[in-house]
Amino acid sequence: MGKYYIYSIIIIFLSFFLASCDSKPKLNIYGDIPTNTIIMDSENLKELINQFQINNLLIVTKDAIAVELSSEYINELNLIYENDKKWNTGSETLPITTNLKDIAFIAVESSYDKYRLALFTQTENQEHITPYQKIKSEYKLVGTSTLNNRSITKYAKKDKKEHILSIKNSSMSDTLLIIHTSGKEKLITRENLLKSIKFHNTHWSLKNTPTDTITIIWDKYPRNSIKDVYTKLKEVNSDNPLMCIFVDGLGVNIIENAKSHNKIGFFEKYNFLSARTVYPPKTKYAYFVVGNPLHLNESDQKMKTIFSNLKLNQVEIIEEEKTYYPSKYPITLNTDKNQNGTKDDEIYHTALNKLSQQDIELLFVHFHSIDDIAHKFGPYSIQTLNQIEYVSNFVFDLTQKWGKDFIIFSDHGLHSVDNYGTHGINLLEDMNTVIANEFK
Repeated sequence: MGKYYIYSIIIIFLSFFLASCDSKPKLNIYGDIPTNTIIMDSENLKELINQFQINNLLIVTKDAIAVELSSEYINELNLIYENDKKWNTGSETLPITTNLKDIAFIAVESSYDKYRLALFTQTENQEHITPYQKIKSEYKLVGTSTLNNRSITKYAKKDKKEHILSIKNSSMSDTLLIIHTSGKEKLITRENLLKSIKFHNTHWSLKNTPTDTITIIWDKYPRNSIKDVYTKLKEVNSDNPLMCIFVDGLGVNIIENAKSHNKIGFFEKYNFLSARTVYPPKTKYAYFVVGNPLHLNESDQKMKTIFSNLKLNQVEIIEEEKTYYPSKYPITLNTDKNQNGTKDDEIYHTALNKLSQQDIELLFVHFHSIDDIAHKFGPYSIQTLNQIEYVSNFVFDLTQKWGKDFIIFSDHGLHSVDNYGTHGINLLEDMNTVIANEFK
């Protein structure tokens, strides 16, 4: 029995040894790319460039020399693993500075926004930094070489690292809000953040939670949140009914722009407060998170929606022609019957009819058209301004005729891209929204 055991151990050892001899080496890829990305040859690198819309590469050697080149030149660059177990590069058409020995890693710069870290103030996107920019900041410029109209920039490691975010700025608040890509929020002092923030070559985190990526650092953050809707819904009962009006896409930037153009309409009757939305700033996350005081975990199939905690008998939910969430209460859907390009007038008339019903404990009304128009024409377009004024009439009339407690909130704002609007990333325009539960 012992002999066979020893033979088995020897066979297993030889298998691992041979596998290690045959296994291809791996080169780490850092920067604007998912954590733990590796390549095993030039073809892998080309695939990554296409998959992640990579613009530039910074190739860094173990002796702290780096060269930056455009991804357009990747077909002219040879990435080779030599017998001495070192990664090298070379090219016959690019400047000689691309002939590098003993590469430590390659950093990549992507067109995607999802990898960057944002620093907000109360009124502006103060700073954005990507992992690629952070890595590149640790190197100083040596010079530029050109051959065949192809320019390559050479760098050398700086003597010391430095914070390139402005969190050392003495004008910042003592307490900051950090938001993770998971949606989790955490208050932290500026001093503790400086001590505990750590860069992992592809993302930032606090030292004690290395896999929990920080996406936003918010100075002078709004104290109100759309999660406050959760608290308000908990107070609802037959003696304390509530009208909850969800105005999709009504961000602070959009409503302030409407004010400046005298297009605010009846929204000027409400005491709107700035409120932070959830991350990522998308409608489906808002539906789930305002039903739960914690952060969103997409993998949790039992995550509660906005209606999950309610123990009410008379709930009316009014939506457009489709819904985005499960509900134990009936949902009235609406189509654009009069073909005027919006369903909000039908939603308004349906809600108006529901007001005549007795004993409603919660009336939930979701207006979509401001978001629809802002997506199509841009958040600052005349079309969006007109739609804000148009929808304000519906909201004001409903709250007036309801005559009881109400709350108005939005799920996100939008930012401009070319001639349209979008949202879903760590921009102040997307994250800073509004909430109101009283008239002025």
